[in-house]
Amino acid sequence: MINFRYVELKNFLSVGDNPLRLDLNRHPTTLVTGRNGSGKSVLVSDSLTFVLFGKSYRGINKPALINTINQRDSVVEIEFSKGNDVYKIVRGQKPARLEIYKNNAALNEEAAVRDTQAYIENDILGFDCNSFIRVCVMSTMNYTPFMQLSAFERRNLVENMLTLKSFSEMSKIHKANVSNLKERITSLQNDLSVRKATYDEKNRTYNLLQQIDSDRTDSIKSNLKGLGEKLEFNEEVVRKLEIQIEEANLQLLNDSALEYKGKIQQIQREIREYEVEISQAEKKVVYFKDHQDCDQCHQSISKESAIESISRYSAIMSDHTSAIENLKTRLKVVGDKLDEVNAKIAEVKELDQDLSFAKKSSNVIATDIRKKLQELEKPQASSDEAVRIKNEIDEVRGQIKYIASKYEEACAQKDVATIASELLKDTGIKAGIIKQYIPLLVGYVNHYLEQLNISIKFSMDENFNESITTRYANEYQYQNLSMGERSRLDLALAFAWRQVAKLKGSVYCNILILDEILDHALDIDGTTAALSLLDSICEDSNIFIISHKANLDESVRSIIALEKVNGFTKIVHQKQTI
Repeated sequence: MINFRYVELKNFLSVGDNPLRLDLNRHPTTLVTGRNGSGKSVLVSDSLTFVLFGKSYRGINKPALINTINQRDSVVEIEFSKGNDVYKIVRGQKPARLEIYKNNAALNEEAAVRDTQAYIENDILGFDCNSFIRVCVMSTMNYTPFMQLSAFERRNLVENMLTLKSFSEMSKIHKANVSNLKERITSLQNDLSVRKATYDEKNRTYNLLQQIDSDRTDSIKSNLKGLGEKLEFNEEVVRKLEIQIEEANLQLLNDSALEYKGKIQQIQREIREYEVEISQAEKKVVYFKDHQDCDQCHQSISKESAIESISRYSAIMSDHTSAIENLKTRLKVVGDKLDEVNAKIAEVKELDQDLSFAKKSSNVIATDIRKKLQELEKPQASSDEAVRIKNEIDEVRGQIKYIASKYEEACAQKDVATIASELLKDTGIKAGIIKQYIPLLVGYVNHYLEQLNISIKFSMDENFNESITTRYANEYQYQNLSMGERSRLDLALAFAWRQVAKLKGSVYCNILILDEILDHALDIDGTTAALSLLDSICEDSNIFIISHKANLDESVRSIIALEKVNGFTKIVHQKQTI
């Protein structure tokens, strides 16, 4: 357990050149009061996160933490014990300082700030800033209740609380090792393939050297005969295809297709011309039906003349319509002929593709024949050459055996790594540990809910999906609860996580800060119940309550009143109540 003793501030935010010291382990419960802006959070929250982690709890930029009046020599100092050792950390700005003392002896001051901070968190405290805030600081500022965290954020919190981050780090290292192992296996596979290819090649060469009798020649000749028959057959196919393509006369087919396309275009033009004339005749008929004058000179004409004009244009329309029908008949005939020609052209192109493939096949066969002829012309190898190659084969065989053993060893390591990967996944060891602690957490939450006088029951599975039911077995969402009910549930969860962290030893210290958390949505009964609960669960803790609520004096052991005097935070009143 870490027992914080005191924190001392100088030229830090609203604290001036006269240092303020806050005893952190003197009273079980301390009420910190003062007007807005008097420096309550500065003294209690920001000072702790800055000196321990180099960060402001409220997210203030580090340069802005320096007192704006004095603008220099900003220092925060904290002392705490862990086991039998006493530590002191001094952190400051202008000038920059980060000093660590263990049992009054200064630790390595030559290390980089980042390395020193990692040493503070990993080797001294045993937790990082987020874990400290989650367990030790509850505030209406920069504090997100567990129920409002996303599933990813909940998992990170749980891993921190249950000290499961090491598994995540192990998983990262393991993934890198697995990646290296896969690369090694691939490299060994490639080496093995190269050696085997070399072995096969040398073995083939050796076998060829042993073929010193007529069987070697007979075998090659037999192959040549078969290849010759294949080539002859293929050449016959080429000849037949060339004849078919020549007889089809592709140029003539293309000319015919072009001619039919021209005819189709001519017929289509004639149809459009007739359609234009029909449209014009229709307009004439409509005009003479409605007018008694000439459509050109607009002189009056007789009714008989108008009827005659209508009859004439109607006859034109009828004749042109018949002509269009005849043209469409011709168009279909010509289109059918064009389709026939196009089909023949497609057949010829397909024959041309077959011809190309057949020629390529002939070239491949001819290449194989040349290779066989070259092989046939090779002189028989001498016995000395055969002995040399046999020695090389033995050497490569030994290399293959060695690489194969290394490959099998790497594959066995991969099998083990696969099992380890499954164990290091979120669904592996971590899930088992989380599953063990979830019932404990839920039990604490429901116990604290009962102590806070709220009639709801909380449950959560290992995937952090929660369920909230009332005494009447009605299931609720967190958003359905009143603000007061949410506040009590948030408190119960925070206290439960503090207990789990204490049991697990992940964040186990004597500090708990409630920064105006009791002012938020809690009525008098809720505040009373929360204070009563604090007395029961924080027997070994020192609780600092920052609040504007009245009538809390009798519920705490000591009171600190802050006030700004000439722009600087001062402790104007401090007393022990009990």
